[in-house]
Amino acid sequence: GLRADEVWLIEAKDDAAMENLTKLADARIQSKLDETESYAPDQYLIVQKAQVLTNGRYLALIISPDVDTMKADFEAAFK
Repeated sequence: GLRADEVWLIEAKDDAAMENLTKLADARIQSKLDETESYAPDQYLIVQKAQVLTNGRYLALIISPDVDTMKADFEAAFK
């Protein structure tokens, strides 16, 4: 794709699954950084601001120009 945007919202079944999901999310961000660094500098900047958020057994991976808004929405869902 031409855009780096990607959003995951996942509920882990247990702590071990959460640990694995966190590692996968971090690896996905690194992969997107590697993909966009040389050919899409504008998208690379978006990926650099990516967030992996957790709350309990919920994990969100947010790669988006609207990362701040999406982060606030994720956090508000748990209040």
